[in-house]
Amino acid sequence: MRGLRSSRVLSTVLIIVTLLFVIRQPATAADTATKIFNWLTKAIDGLVVFASSLG
Repeated sequence: MRGLRSSRVLSTVLIIVTLLFVIRQPATAADTATKIFNWLTKAIDGLVVFASSLG
């Protein structure tokens, strides 16, 4: 139960920090979200290329 409680607290803190970031600096938050999405897309594309080259 202790692990569940700490993960719930951590997720709540991350959500609060994210909301404050979006409210206080929306342009920077949008830029950051775009960069994260682009990185995620590249990572998934790399995994697809790797998996397709296996055979």
